[in-house]
Amino acid sequence: MRQQENNLNKKFQQNKLQKNISSYFIDEISDLDASLQQQNENFNNLAYKQQMMLQKKCYQNEDEFEKEEQNYTEVYVFGSDKYGQLGIGKLPNNNARDKQPIPKILSFNLIIKEISCGDNHSAFITSKGQVYTMGNNDYGKLGIGNLKTNYISHPSQVSKLKSYICQKVSCGSDHTVVITKQVQLGIGSEYDKISLPIQNQIPCKVKKIASGQQHSLFLSQEGNIYSCGYNKSYQLGLGHRNTVPIPTKIISTNKFKEISAGNHSAAISEQGQLYIWGTGIFGKYENPMHFQHQSEFQEISVGGYSGLALDLNGQLYSWGQNSEGQKFKFD
Repeated sequence: MRQQENNLNKKFQQNKLQKNISSYFIDEISDLDASLQQQNENFNNLAYKQQMMLQKKCYQNEDEFEKEEQNYTEVYVFGSDKYGQLGIGKLPNNNARDKQPIPKILSFNLIIKEISCGDNHSAFITSKGQVYTMGNNDYGKLGIGNLKTNYISHPSQVSKLKSYICQKVSCGSDHTVVITKQVQLGIGSEYDKISLPIQNQIPCKVKKIASGQQHSLFLSQEGNIYSCGYNKSYQLGLGHRNTVPIPTKIISTNKFKEISAGNHSAAISEQGQLYIWGTGIFGKYENPMHFQHQSEFQEISVGGYSGLALDLNGQLYSWGQNSEGQKFKFD
């Protein structure tokens, strides 16, 4: 009888999750990647958070990553520049100048390969694998080694990472995570403030990272997910609400290929199945909950209180809060 009750409860939760996800068909998805990245980076107010668009050449392998890219790459920035997060050199806290409503080219003489935005700070990686940060420096999230510096309004290289070839960067609300070719590094730990990058204790090679508001996800080469950070909304997927300072493996029989984090978390298995966990409008899930659907999913992006998932047929699914038009429709 107990087993039957558990099965019925699980089925009820899956049906509840499915009813809270609405689907929109997309005729053209050429710009979807930029849209998904933009959705993930806007944690709170879409109207006032900085946006960045990156036009880049796709590297086919790690050898190309190390070669100098000859094509010119432009980065456009727009939105809030209250803390210098756009990197255009404006002084912060000046209400007349803290917004950039029209996309502006970021003046920078190096080619940018990877980019990420947090609440009020930004980071990018150049084609040579160097990391630059800008914006608000609360909790030392810029990695410049100085907690007394409140902000930087222009791209500043993270000097401690000069000897590393950095490949991926992800900005959370108040922390930054970087994958290097040698080891995994993060700005943040069990301590309140870390102003310099430190090596993270993950017992495996990491291929993808995702930073939520106050937590992080790591996807290993083997397809396992590790999580750490704030956990009051079950966003770590560990079955409890305790804060976890060290990356901990999420117990699952599945292997995963995509991860995303906001206020809650989501992932796509190697079989294309969508999993969601945490607390939100869709419900409360202490562990990854499978969204049962016949389609196979290929892309996932989670924002502060909403999310998007793209299946192999080009159909887009959205869920969560819509107060700022997050659950947009395509014309």
